[in-house]
Amino acid sequence: MLRQEFERGQFKYKNKSIPILRVDISQKYAYIDKDHLRTDQIPSLLIYFEGEFLIYDGTNRDSPAELLHFINKLITPVVTLNTEEDIQKFLALENEWQETTKFFGNNSVALGKIYSDRKTKTRVIAFVYDKRDFNDELKNIRWTGKSSAKRDELRIGLVTDKKLIKKYKANYGTLWFPEGAYSTVVLKRNDGKTFSHDLLAGNPQMGFMYWVNKKSVREVEEMNVDTFRIFEMIRQPICIAFVDLQSTDKKVQKESIELVDSILPEVAPAFFHGLIISYADNTIYNKHRKLLGITHNRIPAISINNNEQKVVPYPQNAALTADKLKTWLMKFVKGELQAKDSGFGEVIDVDIKHMLSSVQHVIRSEFVPAVYEEGTDAFVFVYTTAVEDEAQPAHSSREVQ
Repeated sequence: MLRQEFERGQFKYKNKSIPILRVDISQKYAYIDKDHLRTDQIPSLLIYFEGEFLIYDGTNRDSPAELLHFINKLITPVVTLNTEEDIQKFLALENEWQETTKFFGNNSVALGKIYSDRKTKTRVIAFVYDKRDFNDELKNIRWTGKSSAKRDELRIGLVTDKKLIKKYKANYGTLWFPEGAYSTVVLKRNDGKTFSHDLLAGNPQMGFMYWVNKKSVREVEEMNVDTFRIFEMIRQPICIAFVDLQSTDKKVQKESIELVDSILPEVAPAFFHGLIISYADNTIYNKHRKLLGITHNRIPAISINNNEQKVVPYPQNAALTADKLKTWLMKFVKGELQAKDSGFGEVIDVDIKHMLSSVQHVIRSEFVPAVYEEGTDAFVFVYTTAVEDEAQPAHSSREVQ
């Protein structure tokens, strides 16, 4: 994918071709280990840029467009908007932004349906009257654009033309701009809502990375591929309610609708800066329930993923009311609830160990040296548990001499 385009210099960085390297980790494991390169899957694609390796984990691994836009945002994390027409086009979230950066040149590639299908489209504009006054803030904004490069539905723009800034100040007043000032950051998200931050106040309390991503989602947000990507960047505990809004069981459907439409919206505002409040379709995410410590089959069900391989499930027999949920969440915030280990990242291999009790068990970091040790043979079993309830060994394998 894209090898020929890069080799021909169709896409460049600082007028130089971008080299592509393929590394066989079985042959270069010492190099991989020395640089502490860790990925969740093989093969993996890493971009080396400005002294660091960045993992590309686009949702559509076969899409050249996603990869190109990822690289483009690393190189140009913030685009300059020079005219009123630029600003109006930029704020039209329903339309994909036409990139005119040096990386793309005349070879701009559209995301097309990938962008139009996104549910969390977001645009951010920094209106900066005098860049000399906001060096730290601009650095933080650019870092946010670079660090959020995997969000192909997010773009950050910069306006420095004083006449344009005065015009938008006159049009939008305190809705966008602070009283008596001309420098602000405005975020517009997919539901049409806008938010602003006064640059005279400096960086937001938890930085622009947090502010941009937190404002990109609603106080109560559905769990899906798009929102989960944002949740990962916010890095807060996630309270997930498993619901079935289309259940044929009228009681389950009624309780699910009440939880999503009434209870969670009432509870969420009090915990906005400490928790992510989300709900998930139990049919799609059923296998995640057990990983989050839910051992019963009741719907709705709630659990908190604490981002530290710890989970806190809501008591099975407790009523799901706004007051009780608030009390429970407040206890969590205060550290008064007992957490338990999650099932994420575990390899449930008891049965395999039992069947192969006389065989050496090798962890990933020891695998290559052990298998290629002189004078030894290895029969390799490849297996995974992913989100399965029970592990099943793959039919598998090959001999290594």
